[in-house]
Amino acid sequence: MKIVIYLFLCLFMFSCKDQGNEKKEAISYLVKAKEIPINKEIRALIPNEYDKVITETIDFDNDSKKDYICTVYDSKKQANIEYWITSDYKLLFQNEFSESMNYKFFINLDNDNLMELFRCSGEEDGIDYAFYDIKNNKLEPLLYFTPILIDDSKPNNYYYGYAWDISEIVISDNKLLSAITINDSIERDGNIQMPKNQRFLPIIFFKGKTTQPEIKYNKTFKKNYYSLEKIRNSVKVKDNQHLKTITSLKSELANYKIKKEVKCDLNKDKKEDLILFFEPKEIKNLGEYDSYLLNSPVYVLINAGQDKFVVSKNDKIIYTLSFNCPDDGLKKVVVRDNSFLIEQNTCDEFGNFQNDNITFEYNLETKSITLEKFKRDYFERKDHSEMLPLSTMVSSKNFGKVFFEDYDSRKQYDKIK
Repeated sequence: MKIVIYLFLCLFMFSCKDQGNEKKEAISYLVKAKEIPINKEIRALIPNEYDKVITETIDFDNDSKKDYICTVYDSKKQANIEYWITSDYKLLFQNEFSESMNYKFFINLDNDNLMELFRCSGEEDGIDYAFYDIKNNKLEPLLYFTPILIDDSKPNNYYYGYAWDISEIVISDNKLLSAITINDSIERDGNIQMPKNQRFLPIIFFKGKTTQPEIKYNKTFKKNYYSLEKIRNSVKVKDNQHLKTITSLKSELANYKIKKEVKCDLNKDKKEDLILFFEPKEIKNLGEYDSYLLNSPVYVLINAGQDKFVVSKNDKIIYTLSFNCPDDGLKKVVVRDNSFLIEQNTCDEFGNFQNDNITFEYNLETKSITLEKFKRDYFERKDHSEMLPLSTMVSSKNFGKVFFEDYDSRKQYDKIK
């Protein structure tokens, strides 16, 4: 009898040990966060100045315990702030975004237990689709792509994968059905992001029911199942592929014209660098509910010799058009040593004139461009008198490190603490 009990205990202990060391099964399907009422433990982690808190629950670390994502809107910053909170009520990180459209799904696409975020975010004039990894207590973009929808009720056609039409991702053995050649990529209109570490946006296939069947693609895609790592490697910028010529850049921007060209030498190598300001050849009217249009890309070209340039791009600096604003757009550009100042005017949501002075600096060591100084002034519409309280110039000591590519004129950098 003692031997039987001993054997039973051994089997039980080994069974428990195996379960403790068992790796969590990868979630190979899309999971949506579920909105729930906020509780007192979560409320204590959110600043009291935010009255409305949207609270969602999702097991983003895949430990079989529900974690939380709380979203608030900061009217001063004119931005949304997410608080990512673990199941034991610890604040993991904060994430800030200004886009009004924000759809998010979760799926595990790699070998760790942390879920990847599939976020669709943007405005009416363009939505970005991307996978993000939770790494070093922040969201890091893994891949931007174009979503294509397979609607089983309408065979033999592909449709654009709007976020609200997507119900599942096409996946097999943790590999995504994708088209990863540049010939399969689709030219997309609107204000979307093209990350500088990608040559193009690959196709990722989803399933769902289309609400816009008129937007379809009859082309034959060269598709197959690939791992996320394989897809990323196929589209990433290889060594020297971020180098462009002026001719190739103008070809890429065939629908734009150069509004202003500034010659300079930001990296002090005695070669002529360029700052180019583009605007659309045809500026479309604002939508019924739009108050502005950001579609005037700014390119900084650092001369690499042999008529090639290292390119940095931002399309969220210059306001192309603002609603009922007689005094908006680029005013002047001033280069001093390895810094350049951009001054632009627009109108705020109350119709007052808004004047931005934005200074970027080229770092000679890191070869990166970051926001150095920022000042935003407001003036009365009727007589152009400066409004109180008077604004002050702030620096990176106030707003932290902001890369040129990430700068967004919709944010209030003088309010960031």
